[in-house]
Amino acid sequence: MALPLEPIRASALYRVLKKAKNTKKKKLLSTTCTPFDDALRGGFDYGRISCISGERGSGKTTISIQLLATHLLDSSDAQAAVIDTTGTFDVLRLHKAILQRMTSQILVDRSRQDNAESIAEAALERVKIMRVFDFVGVIEAITELRADPQPSAGKPQPQNVGQPSSPTPRAEIPDSEDEDEMLFDIEEQVSPPNEQDPEIELPSNDSPSNLGLILIDNIAHVVNPLLKTNYAQGQALFTTFMRSLSHFTEDHNISTILINTAVTPQRGYSWQGPTIAPPSTWIDDPLARPPSYLDQPSMFDACAARPALGKPFTYCVDLHLLLSTMPKRRRDAEIAYGGKAGKAEYVNVMEVLGDRWDTRLERWAAFAVVDGVGLKAAF
Repeated sequence: MALPLEPIRASALYRVLKKAKNTKKKKLLSTTCTPFDDALRGGFDYGRISCISGERGSGKTTISIQLLATHLLDSSDAQAAVIDTTGTFDVLRLHKAILQRMTSQILVDRSRQDNAESIAEAALERVKIMRVFDFVGVIEAITELRADPQPSAGKPQPQNVGQPSSPTPRAEIPDSEDEDEMLFDIEEQVSPPNEQDPEIELPSNDSPSNLGLILIDNIAHVVNPLLKTNYAQGQALFTTFMRSLSHFTEDHNISTILINTAVTPQRGYSWQGPTIAPPSTWIDDPLARPPSYLDQPSMFDACAARPALGKPFTYCVDLHLLLSTMPKRRRDAEIAYGGKAGKAEYVNVMEVLGDRWDTRLERWAAFAVVDGVGLKAAF
């Protein structure tokens, strides 16, 4: 007869959770760009899902490359997975970013100069690139990462030492006349009740195969066709996937980065029909509802970009960033928007649209892209 499970005292759970909270150090994933990391209070969180939305040329790919380089160089056994939905992931660009990072470290430690190339190649060997073509491929890629059978390096596998082995189940049913006495061979062993609090072990946060970073580029490329076919069914499937991905990310302390596109709505129509006309020929549509302030997620009036996948997507991520390009100075704004002669200079701007667990909402930073792989402060 099976015995009921012993109850666990709330005080025992409280002591274990308090001890785990005090001993656990918060690990952050930085971009090595000071204003960018300061705006995020140190960088991206592990165990959380972060989304970077932006238009073409806003710097979202460069940021993802820098995050990969930071994670791979943090430890010799750190691994990352890139789920490429567009087929545009540039391995040479990642290699260049790692070499650039190593060059900056060589200035401090000259002995590593000869090993820069070998370290970069070893880092690339720990990146798993998975090419997918639709949303089903993304689900299969995450399932493959979740079911990775390789254990963490340097950690022994648990063994049942000192525990009685369970009896092997019989392959055949014994005859009722000849072996009736075998039914009473196994005696139930009742353990005495334990008056002390039972030992409680928290689940380990070690990810499979030391996987610590998952990059999905681009999530909108595979979700948009799903929503256009059947919005209700596609939204339900996508929400279920994001909930499962959130559990996997939190349980294994993985930093999941989603790259998302952003679109800018047109402000009117042109008399030239379907052809694209310059903005000076646009005429406001009197029948169209003008976008309200609530429809503009950015806190800057000059930024009219909106992240793809709609408003429900913002509730599926823990941290949501919006990247845009804006004039650098007042004179550049007068050239860009006021019609003055000259060439305007632009900078990349990052702003926090949503933050579930911290107080980083509406924090922003200005940065610039260097040589296509590096980041620096804009001012």
